[in-house]
Amino acid sequence: MSSFAKEGSATGGVLLVAGCCIGAGMLGLPVVSALTGFIPASLILIASCFVMICTGLLVLELTLSFDHEVSLISMAKATLGQTGKFLTWILFILLFYCILVAYASGSGEIVANGFHKLNIPISHSFGSLFSMSLVACLIYLGTHAIDRLNRILMIGLVAAYGILILLGMPNIEMQSLHEKEWSTAFATVPLMLISFGHHNLIPSLTIYMKRNVSKLRLAIILGNLIPLGIYLLWEGVILGMLPLRNHPLFSETVQNQDMASGLLTHATGSPYILTAVNLFAFLAIATSLITTALSCIDFLSDGLSVKNEGKTRAYLCAAVLLSPLPFAVTYPHIFLTALGYAGGFITVILFGVLPALMAWRSRYHLKQTSPFVVRGGKTSLAIIMTIFFAIFILEIFRQFSMLM
Repeated sequence: MSSFAKEGSATGGVLLVAGCCIGAGMLGLPVVSALTGFIPASLILIASCFVMICTGLLVLELTLSFDHEVSLISMAKATLGQTGKFLTWILFILLFYCILVAYASGSGEIVANGFHKLNIPISHSFGSLFSMSLVACLIYLGTHAIDRLNRILMIGLVAAYGILILLGMPNIEMQSLHEKEWSTAFATVPLMLISFGHHNLIPSLTIYMKRNVSKLRLAIILGNLIPLGIYLLWEGVILGMLPLRNHPLFSETVQNQDMASGLLTHATGSPYILTAVNLFAFLAIATSLITTALSCIDFLSDGLSVKNEGKTRAYLCAAVLLSPLPFAVTYPHIFLTALGYAGGFITVILFGVLPALMAWRSRYHLKQTSPFVVRGGKTSLAIIMTIFFAIFILEIFRQFSMLM
């Protein structure tokens, strides 16, 4: 981890956490919420935000209990031993891989649709290969070039989101927002949990903010509440434009869709809204793919103790960005499925159960002290572990029932 010359601002910390949460996963939120309805989906979003803030604060407590720079992996080793370190390392690899498979699939669909509009028909598979190879080449050129490109893309992403919301709000049907189906609500949980993933940023954020507890706590709480507001508005606009459940177009609209852009293709005839949502989808995938790939390359470089330069960097870029292609090509509509596995299985353990378990070991077995302690004692830790473990078990049953 790099050190910072001066203490980072609270605003900067809030935006870093918010930026870490917001990604291409929000493209799938309206899709998983469409069958459930806006009201149940909103309540689950709020609950997901709350529990992820709680475990984020636990990671902050753990980070501050060490007087040296740490990562989630080194904290797992210190509190849970070599087994904890190995488990955390494997979970991170699986998390990165699932997310990259999802982005390879999503980018392939967007690129293929883009070429199709130019009357150049290409397959979904070629779109995935094209996008992942292009990003691999760009990342190989260096972080500084990618940083400048990513800033431009982020500006475009914010603009596209704003335009889409402004164009979509007059087309909202309030009756569509009042429809609900609680029996399908649990299916939304995995994607909603992963939409508030910020925990791996906290150790670096602690260094950036010079261990200022009040600023760090504010950054984690507000940094999650901002995405919550963005997601709720996004869900309201997209779901509000969908046809009613008893309308013949409803099943055609929501069936076999991976992203919000697919939903609106059937739901609205406005070319301006469709252009805005397609642009937003492209920019969301691009920014998320770049930042996730960079993080994964740095993670592998550090974990394998190899230099991230020259031929080694080329091999790392190829390993990270080309290895997801077999899944993305074989299963072209795996975007939501891959994100669902990442959220329902990996995130609940890595960012749910493990922080609470590490905090328990740190407080009550290793007797470590921290300038910040999450309230509630053993009861709150037990509740958090129970909630996330229950989600894990229920997701296993849900996936098993889908295969039957």
